[in-house]
Amino acid sequence: MKVIYTLAFILCFSAFAKAQQTPQKIEKVIPPTIAVKVMYGDAVNIDGVVITFLEVLEDSRCPKGTTCIWAGQAKVKVLVKEKGQKAYTRIVTKSPGAQGPISICERAGYTISIASVLPVPEGPKGAPDKESYYLNLVKQLKEEVKDAVKERGSY
Repeated sequence: MKVIYTLAFILCFSAFAKAQQTPQKIEKVIPPTIAVKVMYGDAVNIDGVVITFLEVLEDSRCPKGTTCIWAGQAKVKVLVKEKGQKAYTRIVTKSPGAQGPISICERAGYTISIASVLPVPEGPKGAPDKESYYLNLVKQLKEEVKDAVKERGSY
């Protein structure tokens, strides 16, 4: 029985030793898009840019499970404060049919945008309580930075 355990032990460790000898190929990787959830009334700091979700001004989006003539829109107000600069407010209108995120802050090398305003109204209840709203923000590298990363291999 000791012989079987000894052989099994040696076999396991030789398999691990073989796996460690395999050389790994290093590939250039583009940093991913970063997504952040910001609740109503809260603030988030993304690389020195503080974004505060101030207010839901309008939510006329078509409720889930219903048919509407117009898709509606959600309109929100955010406060943007960049390091060493004066704070400013942005009013952003997000429509269900709108393509892609809406930019709220342009920095050297990347953009911070609102990807979505959630939750979407449901059925006859209409718009949710303001405290349940949140924004999905995204930080995306600009195309020229992505190209440079592909060439150099770093950001």
